Amino acid sequence: MTKLIPLLTLALLGSAVAQTAKHERSADEPTTTVCELLANASRYNGKSVTVKATYASGEEYAILKDDSCQPAPDKTKLVLATFSSKYQFKSALDKKLHKIVKKDQQAEVTVIGIFTDPGHNIGHQGCCRYKFEVQQLLNVEEARPQAAQALPVVIHADVPTYPTIAKAARISGRVQVQVTVKDGAVTETKLLGIPARRANEVAIFDTGVYNACYATR
Repeated sequence: MTKLIPLLTLALLGSAVAQTAKHERSADEPTTTVCELLANASRYNGKSVTVKATYASGEEYAILKDDSCQPAPDKTKLVLATFSSKYQFKSALDKKLHKIVKKDQQAEVTVIGIFTDPGHNIGHQGCCRYKFEVQQLLNVEEARPQAAQALPVVIHADVPTYPTIAKAARISGRVQVQVTVKDGAVTETKLLGIPARRANEVAIFDTGVYNACYATR
């Protein structure tokens, strides 16, 4: 028995070293973003990666997202966020994530997991195109508030032309129109508010906006 003790000790030490090395390899997985995953899905398919993203949770499912992606990703290609079946929600980070998401519905996270492209939509009612299975939480913070987008200031706007057909029909009413302007020219108009009882009549006012000239800064 005396001769077996050193061998047993050596075997236990070898097992501990192997587990430590495995943990270190997980921590050293390449760090990427959701933008990179979406842009190069085939490259990361089936691979373990470390991702910094916004974890957004709804009633039916949760996703990983990044609103800074340029150009903005296709909204039909969401990344479904799930947790490994062996994941145990016991750490302080797990509790922190639950607390923040319960309050704000989203949180900034750094996670290690497996990214997969199943080749078809998955999740609740086919919500998502890709899947990220979380294996480890590395960091959790409150989501950063989005900066408000500055609206252009109108410095000149012609009065829209009163459509001849509307004038002849004696049609009048308050109409709210959303105008998209590029380089001073109207590129798109959208009716936002019109009297319900005269919706078909006042719709013709939409075309008159295109005759106006706008200048913004």
